Amino acid sequence: VYGEKRESCNIFVDKWNKMVFDDFEANAEIKIIPKEVRSVHDVANFINAMGGKIFGAGTDTIIIEGVEKLRGINYNIIGDRIEAATYMTAALATNGKITVSGADFFHLGAFLDFVCECGGAVRVDGGDITVFRASPFLLPVSLLKTAPYPAYPTDAQSLALCLLCMARGRSVVCENIFSS
Repeated sequence: VYGEKRESCNIFVDKWNKMVFDDFEANAEIKIIPKEVRSVHDVANFINAMGGKIFGAGTDTIIIEGVEKLRGINYNIIGDRIEAATYMTAALATNGKITVSGADFFHLGAFLDFVCECGGAVRVDGGDITVFRASPFLLPVSLLKTAPYPAYPTDAQSLALCLLCMARGRSVVCENIFSS
């Protein structure tokens, strides 16, 4: 019932936006057990900066303590790693060079490892990541496995498949998130 004080409960979420509830009641406490999603920590930081009370971001259990009101703020969100990977893949596929700004190098670790394995090169300069081919042709990868963050993301698997179609040799890609 809307507006009624709630007791603690467990909610299993598959998307970070479940943290953003339609009401932040005073003294309400919601316990969330999130899947491994890298942006959970950033959303918690955002809500806390607005006056929210979220504890445990980056752990298995997140506690959200209700507040009366959230205030407006200016906030820079983390860069989207799949969007960054898409542009970097396009550069490799076309034998081009691209510099992506605003993406976190550490969030892209598994993808950038893949870039290097298939013949690309990566240069990091502050908040900029530059990707280009280091080899005259793309190289096959022995095994690329998708897995929850921080491993290689399923959402970037189609990018890898397109790129590896141009590689010289046989590559193996294994999907570990979805069974179908």
